[in-house]
This record gives sequence, C-alpha cells and structure tokens, in this order.
Amino acid sequence: QSATRTNATHGSAGAYPRHVTNSWNGYPTLYFDGTNDCLRIYNMSNSFPVAATLFVAFSIPTNADEPNGDGYYCVFETKENDSWWLFNSTVSYFGTYRSTRMQSYSPMPAMGSHIYTIRSSGSAWQMWSNSIAHTSAPAAFNPGDDYYIGSDVGADKPLRGHIAEIIA
Repeated sequence: QSATRTNATHGSAGAYPRHVTNSWNGYPTLYFDGTNDCLRIYNMSNSFPVAATLFVAFSIPTNADEPNGDGYYCVFETKENDSWWLFNSTVSYFGTYRSTRMQSYSPMPAMGSHIYTIRSSGSAWQMWSNSIAHTSAPAAFNPGDDYYIGSDVGADKPLRGHIAEIIA
C-alpha cells in the first residue's frame, strides 16, 4: 500500500509476488517468480497530470533465472504500449509514462542489482541507471491508466527477480 493508501492488487491469489524477509542487503523484497506474478494499481493518472518520476530498486539473480532463459522482462508499465524493460537480452523499448514506446532505447541489465529513475514531462523523457544518465528522449508524456509491477498488461513479460522499492 502506498502513502496515499493505494493498494496494489491482482485478480488471482496464486499470482501475487512472495514477500521475502532479509533478502537484499538485509532488507525485505517482493520476489516475482517469472511466470505469472504481477501487481496492478488501477488508474492513478490524476496523481500525475503533467509530469511523473519513478524510482525503482530491483535485482535479477542470474541470467539463467530469466523465464525460459529468454531474456525478457518488464518491471513497471503505465500504459499498454508494448513496453519492454529488457528485450532479447540486449535492448529496451521503454514506454513508462509515455504515450508511445521508444524503439531500441538503451541496453538493460540481464542480472544484478540496480536502481533506476525515470522522469517524464511535457518537455522531455529521461532515464538514469545506477545514477548514470542515459540519452534524453523527446517528450511524449502520458500518465498512463493501469499500472503493472513485475510484468506488463498482457503478462507476457514477467520479471523473475526481486523488487525492493518503488516510488512513483
């Protein structure tokens, strides 16, 4: 639950991520199993009418832990625009807080622990990974409608790994 009392839910009891205590440097995480775990936050667009910033700390244990070994995942999706945080173990197609996704935006990690920041507004879209800025992209701000954590709208890009913190 967020500070604004917004609950993340899922329609199926078997699809909730598992709470793991003492997981990441002694702190708890949510573990997504890479098959069907996902959390959904219904429309929060009124909370982000003109700009949004996302901070997410996540960890992927090893390349072999990716579902089916295919190297695909989505950590946080805000709109159904075919967003991929990692595609084919090499690049990303980011659509978080955007009306359309970006084609082949930036290499993304296939394993390890990372902190990502995404800032989107009417003037620019910017992403940082582990405090390193990636190339800015043209503005295409869209607050989104339904938010998905640990996968995407269609649940075909599930994350196998841990999410320690999300601040949106």
